[in-house]
Amino acid sequence: MSKRLFISQPMNGLSDEQVLQERAAVIGKAKAVFGDDAVPLETFFEDFGPDAKPLDYLARSIEFLAKADVAVFAPGWE
Repeated sequence: MSKRLFISQPMNGLSDEQVLQERAAVIGKAKAVFGDDAVPLETFFEDFGPDAKPLDYLARSIEFLAKADVAVFAPGWE
């Protein structure tokens, strides 16, 4: 049975490209630990408008975390 992965990573001050590169690296490491059937939940949100608040992102992240089997924390997540 596959494991659903929630990935927590720093994003503040990083470009989308930098965030997605780090995300891909974390997914690769997680698959090495949990197997190729590990499925990352899509938590790189692109549908928020310019007026979105940090709490909007946090609220959706918590919703996805509740669906995950495993939380994976990238370096610098603190």
